[in-house]
Amino acid sequence: TGDNEKCRKYAKDAKEKLAKSNKADLLRADDLLELAKDKDDKKSDSDN
Repeated sequence: TGDNEKCRKYAKDAKEKLAKSNKADLLRADDLLELAKDKDDKKSDSDN
């Protein structure tokens, strides 16, 4: 049963790490989208 506990803890840690890194990636994606939007805004400004 000791091994089973170890496995469970390892799986939980791995899941949490994955969730954290996914969140970080999502935040990074949001930042990139914001940057892209800013660029588009500037482009449309210069068109006028």
